[in-house]
Amino acid sequence: DAVRGRIGVALQEAGLDPRQTGRELLVLHGELFGLTVHKRSESKEFGFKNAILPLGAGRLTRDRFPDGVPSDAQYEEARLFVRQQIAASVGPLRRGGGFDHAVATSKTFRSLARLCGAAPSQDGTYVRRVVERDVLAAHLEELRTMPVSEIAQRPGVSANRAHQMVAGAVIADAVMDLFDLPALEICPWALREGVLLERHDHM
Repeated sequence: DAVRGRIGVALQEAGLDPRQTGRELLVLHGELFGLTVHKRSESKEFGFKNAILPLGAGRLTRDRFPDGVPSDAQYEEARLFVRQQIAASVGPLRRGGGFDHAVATSKTFRSLARLCGAAPSQDGTYVRRVVERDVLAAHLEELRTMPVSEIAQRPGVSANRAHQMVAGAVIADAVMDLFDLPALEICPWALREGVLLERHDHM
């Protein structure tokens, strides 16, 4: 509604087809951090459940880690805050069972995957890339004590996103833990590409 009021364009979710993904697909996306479940029932009817949370990596960094490297107290407070926010959505989104496929779509998640050993971008768009929960947890313990300048030197981390990698890792770790996900697969596109493609199809 806010976007439509400002520029006169109505945004619709697009670009993901649950028919190609099995019974349930969990999608993580957006600067505000969105959780979307695309569900297919046995009757072949499609449904969607959403939760939009104030947990974008950039936002969490600005609000919780203003000095760069977080203190132990700042880190634990942020970690607790993130888990409290996400925990409230676990029940409604998991109602009816678990997920067949969990996908993350954002540049921060792509950087986290590269940090955790995923293939570099030059290997191609269609190479499968994942963030494994155990691997991420180990990297998080190291990242949270590193200066931003050092994080920026890590593979796959751009200088303009290095400052928010700790926050992104905190969010990813909480999601995988609370939703009991051993890994997240990285989607090479974000929802904005889906919106543009859907718009193009109707032109």
